Amino acid sequence: MAVLKERSWEKDERPNLLGIKIVDKSIFKNGSTVPLKIAPFFAEANNGYMPERGEKIEIRLLIGDSEYEADLKNINRTGVKSDTFRIRYDGNVELKTLLQKKIIVSYEVFSGLEAQLEDDETEESNNIVGETIEFYKTDKPMNTKLY
Repeated sequence: MAVLKERSWEKDERPNLLGIKIVDKSIFKNGSTVPLKIAPFFAEANNGYMPERGEKIEIRLLIGDSEYEADLKNINRTGVKSDTFRIRYDGNVELKTLLQKKIIVSYEVFSGLEAQLEDDETEESNNIVGETIEFYKTDKPMNTKLY
């Protein structure tokens, strides 16, 4: 039962849960935008800290027993007054390869539909499979556990 829902993210009352992301094609390319309603849970996990506009902080994504480098960025978008938080791992080939192997159904669907999806950037087209990634708080700030 979702307590909060915004775009392709939701949050329920499970202990240490930061958010649940419905897998879309961006997960396999570079990461995900964290909606403003979900961002406070990430801040709480990081001792109340989130990057200022134009700033990024290094974070670790934990999957199983392995750690993967990523950034949490607050994008300074021209003409946009609100913050835009993004988890990014553009250059982390090892993490992207792992995600392709762990979330195989979504990866196969999005790979097969890549040409079609390039022209169709609607949320509905990006969430067609329904697989999810869960983000959890760890005992160490700037670390997030993924399931």
